Amino acid sequence: MQWRWDTGATLATIVLSVGYGWAWRRSARDALMIKHAWCFGIGIVLLGAATMSAIGVYGRTLFWVRALQVLLLLYVIPFFLAMGRPITALRLDRAVATPAARILFHPATTSVAMDALTRVVLLLIGFGYFYVRLQADPVPRHYSQLLSLVISIVESIGDGLLWIVGDVLGVAFIIVLMRFFSTDERKLATSVDAELDMAEAPSGLWWENDPQLHDRMGRR
Repeated sequence: MQWRWDTGATLATIVLSVGYGWAWRRSARDALMIKHAWCFGIGIVLLGAATMSAIGVYGRTLFWVRALQVLLLLYVIPFFLAMGRPITALRLDRAVATPAARILFHPATTSVAMDALTRVVLLLIGFGYFYVRLQADPVPRHYSQLLSLVISIVESIGDGLLWIVGDVLGVAFIIVLMRFFSTDERKLATSVDAELDMAEAPSGLWWENDPQLHDRMGRR
């Protein structure tokens, strides 16, 4: 497997790994566990593979490899990094509780931002793709259309596999969301039950809640 050195990716992996490791060691074990560190570690390994392995090498020349790289960087790697709970590790609870953070990191806001930025990036990549493939405008170097035909056949096979992988990842993400939803519902039910128990609990002196003693003391 061919590898390519990427200084930016290397620095990013080092900074993220050292920073998370330091924060994880200082955190309470009831807040972060080994499984969270494993999730973050998987994200770091995938980040290195997506930028410096054959994926990073051929991502600049083969469209389906670039699509795989985008899929990793946009969905898979951020998923594992988020499952590592870095905000908890860095103790940024107060920072994310501000009104600005609530708006910036709202599910709708992040979804719109991803959609808008993805459109721009895909538009630029798509233009470059068809510019060099169609060669209708002047290009730095003219290539035979046979090369484009062979690449298109390979891409068609690769794109079909990527769509399947994307669907599988989408199902896995939905399963995780359903698990978190179930956990939130159980916590809410426990909280509601506790409030109801407090509301039904007797108040006042113990003899005031006994009917016979209450009547006797009331007559006195």
